[in-house]
Amino acid sequence: MHCDQCNDGGGGTEDFPAVAAFAQNIFGEPFSEQGIVTAERKDLIHDDCWGGKADSLCYPAWQEILSSDKETVLQDLVETGKQYGIPDTVLQNAVSRSNGRTGEFLYHVLSGDAYVMDVKSLFSSSPPTTLNEAADLIFLMRRRIGKCWLLS
Repeated sequence: MHCDQCNDGGGGTEDFPAVAAFAQNIFGEPFSEQGIVTAERKDLIHDDCWGGKADSLCYPAWQEILSSDKETVLQDLVETGKQYGIPDTVLQNAVSRSNGRTGEFLYHVLSGDAYVMDVKSLFSSSPPTTLNEAADLIFLMRRRIGKCWLLS
């Protein structure tokens, strides 16, 4: 049997002997430093970023559309997005990439939304360690930009 240990503690390789000893004490199996798997934070890349901010009323309007039972949800999201300032090219690109799936459409639009990019950047620069810290960061952003759609 081969045992690996994942080190999520954020320590460097200098901590590997202690991590291996800790794992060995817990599991009663031999662990070597070579079996420790680590993670590395990647820089935030803003792919498909249109960088715009729709009127903040767009997001509650979309929430209402998503709560409806209408069969025209995707078309309604597109029309509402246009009304609230999302560029037509962004919306049409999202439609073509979504294959008619609402969740994928929203992903393609929101992944380039400046509000979402702001939250991602904030979390990237100051990653929260608890849900309460994450909420505090979002509420701080809400105060900076006004009524934040993420909290509606």
